[in-house]
Amino acid sequence: MKAQVEETLVGFTRRQLFDLAADIESYPTFLPFCRAARILETHALDGGGVKLVVDNVFGWQGFRTRFITEAAFSPPASIEIISEDHPFERLQIIWRFDEPVPGSCAVTFEILQAFRSGVVDVLAGLFASGLETRVIDAFAAEARRRYGINRPASRDRPKDR
Repeated sequence: MKAQVEETLVGFTRRQLFDLAADIESYPTFLPFCRAARILETHALDGGGVKLVVDNVFGWQGFRTRFITEAAFSPPASIEIISEDHPFERLQIIWRFDEPVPGSCAVTFEILQAFRSGVVDVLAGLFASGLETRVIDAFAAEARRRYGINRPASRDRPKDR
């Protein structure tokens, strides 16, 4: 399943929103279904970026799953998160941050997920419908809480469902 959502958040810089998305260990406090996120390793990348290895726990009601991701940061433009750890055959999340005009940030959140089990893939597809919109909404709310700015956002329609 592949999905993408784009949103322009007015009143935030690309650096602020990049920093928020890069603050992985705070995800459990505001991101839907994220129960834990712990950085296991940090590696410097060529060009000044950083790669993190992260232990994640996501769940809903009685269901929980733990998996490892690698997150590559290219400040302040993008973050790419990947995993092939169980239950995923492939997980890829890409955050892009553009500043079309000063004082606003166009955020693109793209997710591609395929699961090792066909049954899990079907169930996850039903459960994850609209997940990308919930994620972007959670990040927008956290940005307003952290940075004290509360301005309207404009969202493009989700693509590639």
